[in-house]
Amino acid sequence: MPHTTHPHVKSLGLPENSKVILSTHPVLAHKLTKLRDAKTDANLFRHLLREITFYLGYGIPSTMMRPPFLVLGMYRNSNSLLPVQYYNKLPKECHIDCAIVLEPLINTAGTIIATVAILKVWGVSQIKIISTIASKDGLKDLFAKHPDVEVIVAAIDDTLSESGVIVPGLGDAGDRQFDTDVHHISENGGNHKRKHSEE
Repeated sequence: MPHTTHPHVKSLGLPENSKVILSTHPVLAHKLTKLRDAKTDANLFRHLLREITFYLGYGIPSTMMRPPFLVLGMYRNSNSLLPVQYYNKLPKECHIDCAIVLEPLINTAGTIIATVAILKVWGVSQIKIISTIASKDGLKDLFAKHPDVEVIVAAIDDTLSESGVIVPGLGDAGDRQFDTDVHHISENGGNHKRKHSEE
């Protein structure tokens, strides 16, 4: 699955040494189009999200994809847009050098910035982030706080709404995966909302 370092890092407002890898595969682009479609139901959405994540991680050496698989639960408060940690079962001692973080969307980047900070305090020295879509502003804020991370992404969208959601984006990834508490769907699929909107 071919990837390319984004050729216009400067145009994104990022430092030249920022590690942004953007997939260019047409099959992945097709799957992403289906993922963005507001008519895509929850079952297909989960399937597509799983496939896209697999493709994006294809270039990561298999030696880095072995257990342990750890869960750190974060969500973004929909009113304050601040990250909230609701689950943390990281072992007391860190015995890994590299962590691969799966983040469906990087909107404002608040939750992923907080997640990376927690992992660094825990002791992880190398962090790779796999995400379907990132906003330009989100990437800018992420690399301002954590210039040493690597982001592997299927698309980079230009705009954030006033509520901190990527436009066109693909809506709220949590709601769309589990078909929960969706009370508004825009024509382009970009504004699914819930009480706690995750990034």
